[in-house]
Amino acid sequence: MKRRTLLTTGAFLACANLAGCATAKLFEDDKYQETVDRFLVSENGRKLVVLGKRYHYILDMPEHLQAVLEAPYRQSVTAALYGFVVDGDKITGKFKLDVHRDRARLMEEDRQRALADGFTQRGGDLELVGSVSGTRYRTDGFKQEQVPSTFNKPYRIDVVEAMTPAGKAVRLLATPVTLTVDGVLVIGAVALFPVGMTLAKLAAAGVGP
Repeated sequence: MKRRTLLTTGAFLACANLAGCATAKLFEDDKYQETVDRFLVSENGRKLVVLGKRYHYILDMPEHLQAVLEAPYRQSVTAALYGFVVDGDKITGKFKLDVHRDRARLMEEDRQRALADGFTQRGGDLELVGSVSGTRYRTDGFKQEQVPSTFNKPYRIDVVEAMTPAGKAVRLLATPVTLTVDGVLVIGAVALFPVGMTLAKLAAAGVGP
């Protein structure tokens, strides 16, 4: 009888531990890794578009970034995206822009322009950190195979998917990005163009190729 009681108690504790683990797992945020094919900017400068294999992300153009993308020194800028979190169809994240002294020699005029555009000086380097936000879309119907990646190596971003209330389905709209017969990517009637800067690895934040 005593042995049976011990076995029953042990089984109960094991079930309780498993249930606790399952409950803890239930309330954990999910993660996925997005492989990005292209970074684009809208012709009107209002949107930054990230074309991933799993999802498309249309972001509001962050403060200062549009000025950097139009600046003559933009080819000297290295960019990294990190800290992305999605909640349903909404997404937020961060970006970091660098101009490294040992990789690019800026003319004094360009350095002053970069400082005016929001960069700060760290030693001999320039740095600009900011945030982005926007909307996540399904890629259903988008002809991914007709839009080859612009990167030599896959560029990947770690994305945390915030926990949703039990029973609440996440409904995402289909991407508004389309490919015209002329091979131009557009949102509605607004053309999209490649971002003219180098994308780099930011290992500490889990970003990079």
